[in-house]
Amino acid sequence: MNSVKARYISLALAATFLAAWAAPAVAAPPSGNINLLIGNRKMVDSGWKTNGTVEAYTLGVDFDFAKDDWPVALNVGLLGFRDSASRVTMDTNLDVKEVAVGARMYFGGRDFVRPYAGAGLEIMDVSMNVDQGPGSTESSDRTTGYYLNLGAVLNFFGVLNVGLDARWIGGTNPGKDISSLDSYQASFVLGISL
Repeated sequence: MNSVKARYISLALAATFLAAWAAPAVAAPPSGNINLLIGNRKMVDSGWKTNGTVEAYTLGVDFDFAKDDWPVALNVGLLGFRDSASRVTMDTNLDVKEVAVGARMYFGGRDFVRPYAGAGLEIMDVSMNVDQGPGSTESSDRTTGYYLNLGAVLNFFGVLNVGLDARWIGGTNPGKDISSLDSYQASFVLGISL
């Protein structure tokens, strides 16, 4: 079994475990949040400094869902970022799309201030194009990793979420042509509470 299939199986098992853990509370009414994340991501691996793609603006949608009796909310995020940089003889374009699946715990229930912490798995598709001198190279790969997440939202009128989100992404290893995508991200949050 190749490593990509093993990663998908691991992700499916983790999602099944989370769903089974929360299943006894199915009768409770649902609640959740749909939030837009607009932020900045900074790469940790020093290999990105060589071509200048150390940090980029990010955009994403983050969704969490829970029944009232669940201890945690299921969390799914669709995120991505692009960056381009020009050095004296080198132009680099980087494009990353990712899916994050995990669990999130809110502190304070449905209060006005809603801090949270979460963790989960990441699947990232990355493509990089480097034009250097007379030639260019294009690389693409997929990697998995994990994320740790902290944040807080202010909930206005029981509907509008405004806040900040911070996450650490680690354990990524795309391949020999692309440096590690381990990074940290800070985002502004704007969304709705269901």
